[in-house]
Amino acid sequence: MTFTNLDPGTYVLRIKASNSNGVWNKDSAAALRVLVLPPFWRTWWFYTLCILSIVFTGSSAYLLRTKRLRAQSQALARLVDERTRDLLAENMERKRAEQELLRYKEGLEQQVSERTAELRETNEQLRESEERFRALYEDTPTMYFTVDPSGTVLSVNQFGAAQLGYVPEELVGKPVLQVFAEEDRPAATHQLSECVAHPEHVYHWELPKVHRDGHLMWVKETARAVPNRHGSLVVLIVCEDITGRKHLEDQLRQAQKMEAIGKLAGGVAHDFNNLLTVI
Repeated sequence: MTFTNLDPGTYVLRIKASNSNGVWNKDSAAALRVLVLPPFWRTWWFYTLCILSIVFTGSSAYLLRTKRLRAQSQALARLVDERTRDLLAENMERKRAEQELLRYKEGLEQQVSERTAELRETNEQLRESEERFRALYEDTPTMYFTVDPSGTVLSVNQFGAAQLGYVPEELVGKPVLQVFAEEDRPAATHQLSECVAHPEHVYHWELPKVHRDGHLMWVKETARAVPNRHGSLVVLIVCEDITGRKHLEDQLRQAQKMEAIGKLAGGVAHDFNNLLTVI
């Protein structure tokens, strides 16, 4: 018999009966002692086992958590140590780099200082060279022309322009043929073309130039085509005034012509005298 709704404990079952006449027994009824045992989950040993299980589980969890925390702490300590070593190494490397950079900066500043001094000296030498060249180009008693392959005047010195009755600004940018007589321009064009076609050769020619007032000035020109700083060819022309020499040559030719005429006249007179003698 199972009693699921009874609390655990000892119970006494007393039996009382009556006959058919309805008479109950007055004596003590039969009694039956019944012991109701509790279910196992309500026993003391189950409670003890549960408590021990809870304590064991809690202790195990605590120990496991402690172990994990200790491992994490150790890993974190190792990580901190490694990072510290890395930071120290980076710091040392940074210091070495800064020292190298400082030495490089000092060396660079020294090089810049030396280079600046060299450039200053070079610029001074260049300025002196330009002054000497300017004095040589502008003040020398020789005409200098620089023209491009088409014959346009790129530059002319002060003396050269003055010899023709101009200032340099009146000739620069103008065709160089304007200072030649009309009949001499084809010859001047041919000479310039030859210079441009054969830049390795030096050419010489003699042609008269026309002064601003119209009189002719004979010049001996020496020319050569050279590349400028941009690689384009320009023709450098040096002009020497030979008008006096041309006049002397004309006078010499005239004298030689007169001498020849005199010799011819003398020979004719001699032959005429001989003829008269015979007659």
